[in-house]
This record gives sequence, structure tokens and C-alpha cells, in this order.
Amino acid sequence: MPTQDDYIKFKSVLEYFVSHLMYIQSNDTSSKGYQKYIEPLVNNNKFICKEGHQDGNLQKYIKEWNNLSIGTIAITIQNYYGKGYWTKKCYINWVYTGVNVFANWDKEGHIVKLCLAYYEKDRPLNYADGFNFSLQDLGLFTPQQTEVFIKFTNKYFEMYQSLNQNIKMTPYCRLLTNNHNLILTGAPGTGKTYLAKEIAKAMGCTDDEIGFVQFHPSYDYTDFVEGLRPMQDDNTGSVGFERKDGVFKEFCKK
Repeated sequence: MPTQDDYIKFKSVLEYFVSHLMYIQSNDTSSKGYQKYIEPLVNNNKFICKEGHQDGNLQKYIKEWNNLSIGTIAITIQNYYGKGYWTKKCYINWVYTGVNVFANWDKEGHIVKLCLAYYEKDRPLNYADGFNFSLQDLGLFTPQQTEVFIKFTNKYFEMYQSLNQNIKMTPYCRLLTNNHNLILTGAPGTGKTYLAKEIAKAMGCTDDEIGFVQFHPSYDYTDFVEGLRPMQDDNTGSVGFERKDGVFKEFCKK
């Protein structure tokens, strides 16, 4: 989870991002964002629009706020984008990832929302469900941190951590895909079960699609796949046998 310092820094980055884009779009010098973030740069002839990335020129404008507890945020703004529409050419992102914040423009050329999205090269944007919020709800350029802003920030951190976890799982996923079987060894309590679940999640499984079974010396085919089980007829009291699914077959059906 973000720290209080993270919330403060991230809010400043969002405010700078919006202020920079709106100044490019409309040359508006009356906004709080312009007065706080842009005017000092303009007055000192330091206002530029270039790609930020980790070491880009634009990055120095947010150097007070870009290093957060779990990673570094970069900012990219192109000076020929934004007029009348939002664009993927201007964004905030965790360094070296496709976890981004984009501006959403109305037809009059005003930024009305900020949205979170995963972006992969040559693929459409994959928006984080429900994380497309108005500037007013986010409470930008106000002293307080709104519930919406906190939710937005928490989700941004969650997306970054989830992506990082998937990257860490990639070698295991590759082995399992190529060999259809993977054996994790180690003493009890070293995290084999946890790791197995994380590998499954990295391959796209939900919690409902993950199952575990513990084998023991008496475990056989009838327990695992299917077998006959004794049953008593409630009407006659006679005992017979009925085929029952084992845990693996039940899992497959589910």
C-alpha cells in the first residue's frame, strides 16, 4: 500500500501533468495549476515538452515527487498532442512498465478525466475497470486527499505490483508451458504452495481456477479420478455401490 508520502508526491505529479497539458492546449495562465507549476518554468525560459522516461529532460520537473516507495514514476508529454482529444502520446508511467495514467479530453479540449491503463506495444489499451475518474472527484488542486484519489492511487500501485509479480513468474510459466509439468522442491514452510498459486495467477488463472490436493500412501485412482463408493438405499436399506467423482474430476468439471 502507498505511504502517506506516496499520496502527497503522486498528487503533485498528477497536478503537474494536467497543468502542463492544459497550458499546451489553451495557454491558460489563470489556473491554480499554471501558477503553481508552470509559471516559474515559463518565467525562467525552462518550459519544454519532451519525453521524460527515467532520465529525460522533462523528468527534472517532477524530481521532487517521482521517487515513490515501490518505484519511480516518469512523465512523457509531446507538445503537438492534446488538441480536442486525449492521446496515448502523453502519459505518466512507472519506469520501464506499461502501467500508465492517461488524460481524457472533452471535445472543447479540456481534460475532464484521468484513467489508468495497461499499455502493450501493438495492442489496444487495456483499461483498469472502473478507474476512470474526473478531476473534480480526484480533488486535484485542492488541499485534501479525496476518497476517489486514494482509491485511484491504491489501484495504480496495485497494477504496478501485479505486473512486477507477473514478470518475476515468467521463467516458471515458460517451464510449465514447455514441459506441462513443474516440480517445486524444498522443506516444509519454504513457500512451494504459495509459489505454485502465484505461477497459476501469472498464467491467467483466478482463485476459483486453482486447486490443491495432498497425496498420501493410501491415495489411489478412485480418490483422484473416480471410483465406486458404497451407498445405502433409504427405502430398502440395502447396500450397493455408486460411481463417485474424485477430486481431480470434480475440479475439471468445475
